[in-house]
This record gives sequence, structure tokens and C-alpha cells, in this order.
Amino acid sequence: MNDDHYGTDGSEATMNDEYGALLLAPLRIEPSGPPAIDVGRAMLQGGRMRRRRWWFGGGFLAAAGAALLTGGILLAPAAQDHRKPLVALPPDPPMPTSCTVSRLDLGGHHSGEMMAGDHTGHWHVGTADPGPDKANSVLVWHDGKLVDEVPAPSKTAREFALVDVNASGVAVGAANSSRDPAYAYENGKLIPLKGGNGAEAVGINDDGVIAGTIKVGGRSVAVRWRSIDAEPEVLPAPPGKDIHRVWGISQDGTIVGEIGYGGYLWFTDGTGRRIVPPADSGSRPSTGPGGEPFPTALSKQFMPNGFAFGWVYGTTINDSPGGLYRYHPASDTWQLVARDTSPAQLDPGGRTGMMSVSQDDPAVYVGRAVLKLPHFDELSRAGLDSISINAVSDDAHVIGGTAISGRADTSKPFAPVIYRCR
Repeated sequence: MNDDHYGTDGSEATMNDEYGALLLAPLRIEPSGPPAIDVGRAMLQGGRMRRRRWWFGGGFLAAAGAALLTGGILLAPAAQDHRKPLVALPPDPPMPTSCTVSRLDLGGHHSGEMMAGDHTGHWHVGTADPGPDKANSVLVWHDGKLVDEVPAPSKTAREFALVDVNASGVAVGAANSSRDPAYAYENGKLIPLKGGNGAEAVGINDDGVIAGTIKVGGRSVAVRWRSIDAEPEVLPAPPGKDIHRVWGISQDGTIVGEIGYGGYLWFTDGTGRRIVPPADSGSRPSTGPGGEPFPTALSKQFMPNGFAFGWVYGTTINDSPGGLYRYHPASDTWQLVARDTSPAQLDPGGRTGMMSVSQDDPAVYVGRAVLKLPHFDELSRAGLDSISINAVSDDAHVIGGTAISGRADTSKPFAPVIYRCR
């Protein structure tokens, strides 16, 4: 495929009617193929203990809408614009030729779920015996071996989860609770982050910079912690009371998320800007009186999934033909990954991503190519015949996920698994 280069120029939204309208907006467009979502499985996964409260507030609806909207075949990107980016694009890793899969130790627990892994593939974090409204322990693996188990930090820290981890084994997360702060995990201990109750830590890079949100006036506001013991710094944002969502942080400190109805980037120099959707994806985005992007509930938008392989991955919504794209902020470069978003999953990059719906025939994106993963026959025979991918190393040699029942059987335990590829 050729690279595509385009130049660009009050209340919790997850719980309100406006954001609900956004999430359901893609369903206004007639899908071009059969639905790619198994409703029974979607119900199971919608009820699972997930990384972020956003999941319960409608994140899965956005994923389903994107999948329904973009059913079709894999197409090549639009014609290349020959203007060269000022910054070299990150190379994709070589595609592995073979992978093996094994279970991860649960330390005697009946069930467990892998939540995230670091970019080197050495560290992974997860939850033990996940379930709705439970104060569960968190699990830490290093090089595939269970090295720590830490109980929930308080009785009110329900559905507590670590959702990202860096190459030093320092992890961050939060509980599904407005009565608990965000937390960092370091050297066997959970450390509360400053910023008050209801905060959420979503991503951490190798420099120890943490990205997330805190509550200000009852709404979520994007922040950055420069270290575990630092005060949160409120990130710049357009005027207004839109809810902020943060989905990840890159190794260079760039933070990606959403403000209101569209994707947003925050940079290390203290600036931020909206992510204008790619020009070739279909209908034009709505614009303000000066021609600037002006997102509305029904305008075309790019909804980011997180960072992977040096790019921001995500999908366009309210758009036809739309598709799965990736964006390189430093060079302002867009690339189409696929028109059909259903063939494979993405590394969520610090959150439960839109592209993390489990698959009976597991596959994951490596760059813009699809890597098919082997079945785990032992787990399949036990009824855990569907895999959700939650971690992909930069070299695609280590891939982590969770095996669940593909038949929406809630009596089946979850089983964290790890793929080793070469």
C-alpha cells in the first residue's frame, strides 16, 4: 500500500444524552454488509469488568457502530500526495511467521483477565477474578511469570484495574468508583496519585509521565502527572464544558484522547489541537464560521483508539466509506489501514479499545497488515474459544490477551494468555 499524506490546517458525557447521540449516530447509515458483531458475545463483553468506566458508559456502542458502518472489503488507500513529511515515519515491525500460545499463571485464582502490557513485551498486568462491583486483586507478570498480586486498595475500589504499564514495570489504573483516586503500582505497592477522588490514570510512558483525567466541577478534565508523586497538570482545551477522555500516551509524551465529539492531541510543549479526520475517508467534517473543524453529534469525526507502532490508530464515524486509519502527529500523515474494521484487533494502547472485541479466529494488526494467531485447543475444548487481544509489543513478538466464552456463557472463567511469535 502507498502512504497517504494530508495537510491539516456540564455533566459527564458518557452518561448524557448528547454523547449517547454521538455513539448511536453511525447507525443512521445503512451498513454495506452483514453485521460483524455477535450480539450474544457483545452482551457478555459489555458486562465484563473492563479497564475504564467509559466502557460501561457506551464505549462498546461506539465500537459496534464503527463495525456496522464500515463492513466491506479491504481496499488500498487513496492516491498518494507526494509532499514529503518533515519527520521520518516510524517503520512497521517485520511480520512474524509463527506464534505459539500458552496460559498465564493465575496464582490459584479461578479466573483472570490480562489488561495491558508494556511496549517491550516483558511486563503485563491484569485482574484476578474480575466481575461487576467486586473489589478484586491485580496481577503482575514479568516475562510470562506471575511476580506479584496486590489486593484492591480500599473496600470502595470496585472493579479495580491497572490499565497500562511501562518498561520498568510501573503501572497505573483506577477503580470504578467516585470515592477513590487514581493509582500507580511500583515495587509491589499501590500508590494513590494526587488529584482527588474520581481521577483516572490511563497511560504511562517509560519516562514515568502519566496521562489521565481528574474531576473538576463534576466533569472529567484531561491532566498529566510528570511523576508518581507530582501534582496533576490540567491540559489545554478549547473553551467550554465538554467532557475530556484520555486514551493513551506515547513514549515522547504526546497524549491522545477526545474532547466533546472528536479526537484530540496534547503535546509536551503545552499545546493541544483537535484531530481533523482524514480527507479521503468520505463526507466532509462540519466546520465553524472560520472554516475550523466544528464537531457536532452527527458530523464526521476520527475517534482514536490509542498509540501503537508509533501511530495513533482509530476509526472514523458518521462517515461513508470510513474505515480504520492511523495518524502520525509529528509529520501530519494519515494512512488508511482497512475499510473493513472487522478482520483483526488492535493493541488498545492503554485502554479497552474500539477494536478489542474478541474473535473466535484471533488476529491482530501489525502495522497495516493482519497477523493471524493460533487457536488454543485446550481452552477451546473448555468453552473458552474466543480471544480478546489487550497487548502487542513494538516488535510484535509478544502478544497478550484473554480467552473467554464465545457463546456468552458467563459461567466460564476468563483465562489470560500470551503468544510468543518470531
